[in-house]
Amino acid sequence: RFGARAWRGQAVAEGLAGLEYWCSVQRAGEAKPWHVDKDEARAQHGAYAFPTLGSVFYGYPHGDALRGGLLEIAPVGVGMGGADAAAAEADEDGEKIAPEYGRLVVFDPRRLHRVTPLRAGTRYSLQINLWHARPLSVEGPSTRIPVAAPV
Repeated sequence: RFGARAWRGQAVAEGLAGLEYWCSVQRAGEAKPWHVDKDEARAQHGAYAFPTLGSVFYGYPHGDALRGGLLEIAPVGVGMGGADAAAAEADEDGEKIAPEYGRLVVFDPRRLHRVTPLRAGTRYSLQINLWHARPLSVEGPSTRIPVAAPV
């Protein structure tokens, strides 16, 4: 229902199969390497499927002690040429986004992205991916959300 309410009336909501979401807590010294978001079950068999849209929300005040933990999004990714960590590392044109309270970052999850090492503090984030094809890695009954659901 959240997906139906949040994206109702937007083109991206047409045929939406569901949302995948998770929370992350990153502490000093931790990082997340370059990656693309994908259906992990399909990828194990050499086939790839990707969410339509990726997002990161910083809904918790980190305070002044937070240092590092930038979300970096490379201009390259799957189907965009140079979809490997070396290409992303060498590219100076990527985006570097600070984890500021209340910030929502929406991006193409096929683009390589990572979280830089956190030097101080604790970084909290909520990640939400929109899927038009249900990932094989999702267990249980279908999670199809009616886009025209009443509010």
